[in-house]
Order: sequence, then C-alpha cells, then structure tokens
Amino acid sequence: MDSQVKWYGISLGLHVGLLCVVLLFAGSALTSVPPISIDFTLATTTMPERQQGAQQRADIQPQQPQKPANQPVSAQPKPVQQKQLQTTPQTVAAAAPHTAAVMPPDTQAVNAVSESSSGTPTARGAANIVTHSVSQPAVISSGGTVSSGQAQQRYRAQHFTYIRDLIMSHLTYPQLARRRGWSGRVVLAFVVAEDGSVRSIHVKEGSGHTLLDNSAVETVKGVAPFPKPPVAAEIIMPVVFRLE
Repeated sequence: MDSQVKWYGISLGLHVGLLCVVLLFAGSALTSVPPISIDFTLATTTMPERQQGAQQRADIQPQQPQKPANQPVSAQPKPVQQKQLQTTPQTVAAAAPHTAAVMPPDTQAVNAVSESSSGTPTARGAANIVTHSVSQPAVISSGGTVSSGQAQQRYRAQHFTYIRDLIMSHLTYPQLARRRGWSGRVVLAFVVAEDGSVRSIHVKEGSGHTLLDNSAVETVKGVAPFPKPPVAAEIIMPVVFRLE
C-alpha cells in the first residue's frame, strides 16, 4: 500500500513538472515578437521618382488626340467654296457673308472640342490617377493575417509624412548652436510600441555636435505618442539642422 502511494506521488510530480515546462515555452513564444524596422531615410529617396514618372505620362497622353482633330476642320471649308464659285456672281456675293459669319464659329467650336478633349483636363486626370494610386496603400484593410513586410509598408504609407512633419515642426534650434553656426544631420532610431509610446530612443548617426543630437532626441520624446502601429515598429528618422 505504501509503495503504491509512493509511485502515485512520483507520477504526479513528473506530470506537474512536464506541464510547467510546456507553459514556460509557450509563454516565451508568445512574448518574443521582434519589432519591425522602418527606415524613413530610404523612403524619402523613392517618392520623387514616382512623381517624375507621373509627370512624364501626363505630358505624353495629351499629344495623341490632337492629330485626328485637325482633319475635319481643314476638309470642311473646301467643298463649300467650290460650290459657291460654280453659281452666279449674285449668289456668291450673297453667300460670302454667310460663310464668313458661319464658318469661324464652327471651326472655333471644333477646335474648342478638340482642346477640351485633349488638353489640360486630360493631363489633370492623369495626375489625379497617379496620386490616387500612390495613396492607395494607406487604405489597405487590416483584416486577415498581415506579414511584417506588409505591416511595414502600410505603416510607412499611412504615417510617414505625419511623423516627419510632426518632428520637424516642433524641432528647436539651440541658440548656442545658432550663434556658433553649427549645423548637421542627426539620424535617430527609436521604437514605437503598440500603444504609440516611444522607447529605446538613441542616436544612430550623430551630427558632430552633442547639443544638436540632444535637441533632436528631446524633440521626439516631446511629440510622442505617435500613431499606433500593428506591431512594435523601429523607426529610423533623419533630422536636419540647417542655418538659413
């Protein structure tokens, strides 16, 4: 009887120990989600290329419809003048004022139609299409499973301009640095948590002046919190101090 109780105790202890090990591994797997890294220094170089491509497309498109629009305008006056010359002088004299009064409005109307169909509105429409296609990533739905790369692109498209403008609008240029003519570029790295708070902020590339570096760090701390990312996001943001 004592041996059975002893073996039951040993079995129970082994099961409890195994359960504890499983719970420890499961807890560590859930909490160790690495933050995504978003480098805003790279995003600034790719945006002007899309705008240049959009302008080239807008310049090319309006040139094509202009060729067929000129053909009916030049072909219409010729048969009218030939018929009038074949009639008597009295009819020609009477018809001449009518042609002079009627034909210019027709040609102007045709030209106005051709210009309205192939001119500036077409270019504006192309520009609007391009801007909509660039801004579409900001409207991606959040349903389903989103990978870290997709979350990185979506967060950059939605909040890059806002975060950059927010930091630069609150950036203070130290008076001592102004008097001494100090300028430079500071690259900051910080993590935006799921609740929008900032942690682990540090200077990735210094400007050569500690006063400017500290001013950039304090500015980021002062404007937080930022928009909430889908997962913790590491932001790499350049801050430029330039005297004008």
